[in-house]
Amino acid sequence: MVRPHLACPESRHYPFSNPSPRAPLLNNSPILPSSARPAALHFGPAVIPPGEKRLFSSAPQAPFRGSSLVVDDESASHFVITELMVGAQKQLTSEDGIPASAFVKGAVGIHLGLDEAFPGILLTMVVENTSKEPRTFSAYIVGEARS
Repeated sequence: MVRPHLACPESRHYPFSNPSPRAPLLNNSPILPSSARPAALHFGPAVIPPGEKRLFSSAPQAPFRGSSLVVDDESASHFVITELMVGAQKQLTSEDGIPASAFVKGAVGIHLGLDEAFPGILLTMVVENTSKEPRTFSAYIVGEARS
């Protein structure tokens, strides 16, 4: 004898039935939940000698998803951002780096949409001074942190 709830997958008693079209679905979207709040991670300030690269790192204290990089206007024209990583995952697609001036406050169309970093995962950035003088670099990543 076949038990009716196993013979008919559409039965409401079937343990592995698909949800009905009217049933609420789980929210698996990459958008952060309502517990998200604005946050920023700071990099620098640090003086970088001419022609040299400097690694900056920051560790979030709560899950953090960066959306924009903002570089100090005064020094931006003298730097190139060669790497931006969340943990071991590269976030830039350019092998040559991106001029830091692309990320000054008020720049249009620069939305990074970084991978989410959890506590213990470092956000790292490598910056190169392209000028012939020591320059101070300072930047921050704006995004959302979850509780």
